[in-house]
Amino acid sequence: MSTIESPAITSATQWVTAKDLRVLVVDDDNGVLESIAEAIEDKFKVLTASSGAEALKIIAADPPEIMLTDQHMSPMTGLELLEKVSILRPNTRRLLYTGDADIKPVIEGLNRDILQRYLTTPWAPEQLDRLLDEAATLYLRDLDRCAIVSHTITPLREKLLAHRVYDMLTTMKALQVFMEYHCYAVWDFMCLLKALENKLTCTHIPWQNPSNMDAARMINEIVVAEETDVRQDRHGYASHFTLYVEAMDEIGANTDTLCRFADLIAEGMPWAQAAQRAEVPAAAVEFMSHTLEMCQDHPPYEMAAFFLFGRENLIPDMFRKIVEGMAESENVKIDAFRYYLDRHIGIDEAEHGPASVRMMKSLCGDNDMRWRLVKRAAEEALLARITLWDGIAAAIEAAK
Repeated sequence: MSTIESPAITSATQWVTAKDLRVLVVDDDNGVLESIAEAIEDKFKVLTASSGAEALKIIAADPPEIMLTDQHMSPMTGLELLEKVSILRPNTRRLLYTGDADIKPVIEGLNRDILQRYLTTPWAPEQLDRLLDEAATLYLRDLDRCAIVSHTITPLREKLLAHRVYDMLTTMKALQVFMEYHCYAVWDFMCLLKALENKLTCTHIPWQNPSNMDAARMINEIVVAEETDVRQDRHGYASHFTLYVEAMDEIGANTDTLCRFADLIAEGMPWAQAAQRAEVPAAAVEFMSHTLEMCQDHPPYEMAAFFLFGRENLIPDMFRKIVEGMAESENVKIDAFRYYLDRHIGIDEAEHGPASVRMMKSLCGDNDMRWRLVKRAAEEALLARITLWDGIAAAIEAAK
């Protein structure tokens, strides 16, 4: 697949592994503090604090994933500190060590979920290693990896949603040009959807059970709505591609090239050759090439990343921007296009977006390698969309 570079954004988005986790060690004995920090610095990123108050300042600014504190501190004990942390940062794994003979308060803290594990001093080095390794494993196990991907691609998403093309959709001519390009993204969305259906369900003879029933159910539900949605007048059904073409006809956008492209494909011509023969705009061809290559050469979880992060989770906000741009457009009937946009916003936000998230999690589970590839695919999907928007903006300017 051709690569779209964006070093300024992608270089900062690293995946989380055990070595990325920060351990905050808290002890008012600097000798002990330095000794523990030195013992674990090869496995974790280590932060230190010599009092509860100092630790709370660190937690407020940039909370660590794991916290290890001495119980016997003054004026704030380790348990008092961990109780505050359990309220402020409940996801932080909370560990404690104590030399006190009376561990009754520590057991009470365990029962109240103020801390998760403790050590008594003196301990052997391997005991500390096991304690921290378990904390790291549990923290990583409970991570919402889909949320991590969403967070890391936020700069690209924000760049796309701030694109100048939305503010350009204030005239009927601009809207016509936009649709004459964007229609190919609608077509290749259907390709992506059907490719996922082929991967996740059984679409051949002899039939056999899908290997992932959750993913199969979700993609089947999405296919029904996207390929056979209810028409605006509630009489009959149509694919979202058909609804889009009808909306283009309504506003007077040129559909000749799109129809010629679709006809050539129906005759059996490969899509790239059909695009060339029909003279599809170059920006649209480049966009489709990323999607179609993903459909052909990549596993279902990467295809699902294109689908979720480049379409289903993006479309509601993206289409709202289009509707905002149209708010000041000329007073011409665009009911069919508004229905298409509103339908996508409603269905994707309430149904298909959440279903796609569940499908993504079902396909990747806690496999970190898959999630790394998902993140890369999500970034490429957004970058491809930004490039398409650049091409549309240039075409709108040229048509003035």
